[in-house]
Amino acid sequence: MSNVNLINPNTFGIKSNSIWWASQEAKDDYNVTEDELKKAGITSTVILIDKSLISPLKKVNAELANYNLEIEIDDGFRSPELYYLASLKVAQKKGTAASASLFNLDKMPHSSGKSIDVALVNTVTRNREVLFDKSDGVAASFLGFYDKFEDIKSQNKVKFQKLLGAIMLSNNFEYGTKNEVWHFDYVGEIPLYDTNTTQIPSNG
Repeated sequence: MSNVNLINPNTFGIKSNSIWWASQEAKDDYNVTEDELKKAGITSTVILIDKSLISPLKKVNAELANYNLEIEIDDGFRSPELYYLASLKVAQKKGTAASASLFNLDKMPHSSGKSIDVALVNTVTRNREVLFDKSDGVAASFLGFYDKFEDIKSQNKVKFQKLLGAIMLSNNFEYGTKNEVWHFDYVGEIPLYDTNTTQIPSNG
């Protein structure tokens, strides 16, 4: 890993977790070994991102603070080797179709350091707001899945998805090609659309 622009977001006040694929959960659920992680270039559990993301992410958190929320980064830079390892492990457990739906092996956006997976955290309770439920299957990971459901839990997921998306997009991020609710690619200072028209849901 030679990208000198990669930094630890925690150092700049942007909270992040550890690399999930290096966790005990990944080792237990997907039979990931230390040798495989080493070959994939994982020598630390610290999530890294490109330093150009720090300023826009601070703006994102400043806006989310109005709703007693902030982001927490669950994934950042991912080496091509880790991409292949992760896709292989998911394919072995859930099938090739599930793996293909989750990993973009053609573009590998995370390998740029400018793609991140995020969660929404309530700054008062320190609990995560639920964007999707794993028990609803892989399809629940993607935008629009919960729109057709009218129950309160589903509509709360939709509300938080829309809030996160509106604020991220207004700060020059965009959804990835898979349209996962948590994945955003930083596209720089070129606005994606007129941010004056961005509709941010009520926090009521």
